[in-house]
Parts: sequence; structure tokens; C-alpha cells
Amino acid sequence: MARLALVVLLAWCATGCAAIPLVPLGAAAMSGSANSLTRAGAEMTMGGGVLRTFTLPFDDTHAAAYATLRRLGVKVYEEERTEAGMTIIRGQAYGRAVTMTLEAVTPVMTRVRTDVRAGLVRDRATAAEIVAQTERAIESRASVRANR
Repeated sequence: MARLALVVLLAWCATGCAAIPLVPLGAAAMSGSANSLTRAGAEMTMGGGVLRTFTLPFDDTHAAAYATLRRLGVKVYEEERTEAGMTIIRGQAYGRAVTMTLEAVTPVMTRVRTDVRAGLVRDRATAAEIVAQTERAIESRASVRANR
């Protein structure tokens, strides 16, 4: 327990880090849920966003992310493709601005960054849940394909 506290303290005090991975902090070990091992692959950025890379082509990840936002009641009002090849999906729900940025890493890997803001405050918990629900949608689609 003392080692875990030391790791958390060191990670919290670290400066210049773009993201603090949840895995070394023991998130999977401290969580009793069935999804704890899959959620361990997500990272929280210092700015409050949640990053997750999925082993799935861009188009499939995009479809799952878009379906998840709709299912969760997020009204998507804009989708933008950048010159760098990223897709940014912007939506809103109950005064929260939701932004999902999708980027193809390889033909079979897609990185997703999710940010949620309520005014000036970043809502990390909601961003993490959106990523978790996107992961569930991806797993559901994969199991449907496997059963065909």
C-alpha cells in the first residue's frame, strides 16, 4: 500500500508529462468491476481528457463512437476532418460540451481522445464513461461478427 501511495504521489507531482497512464497507478487492481482490465488501457491527460487506442480500423471505431454518443443522448452538431487526417466529433448534452478526436494510428489501430467540459470545468468522469461505453460498443460489434 505504501508503494502504491508513493507511485501515486510521484505521478501527481510529475511535471511535463502529457498523460499519466492509469495502469501503473493500479486502477485495475483497485477496481472490482468486470471492465477493470479493459479500462486500464485508457490514459488521463493532464488537461483532463481521456485517451484510448483501439485495435480496430478507423471506420469501425468511428461508427462505434458515433453510435455511442447518440445512444448516450449526446447531440452531435459538428464533425470535422483536419488536414492531419483526424476526425473531430463535437456534441452537447445537458450543458456539457463533448469532443471526440479520432486518429488512425495504423490500418487496424485508432486512437480516440475524449474531452468533456461543463463550462470551464473538465468532466473527466463523463469522458472516461464515454470511452468505456465506446469500448463496450466495439466489443459488442466484435462478438456479433464472431458469431456469424
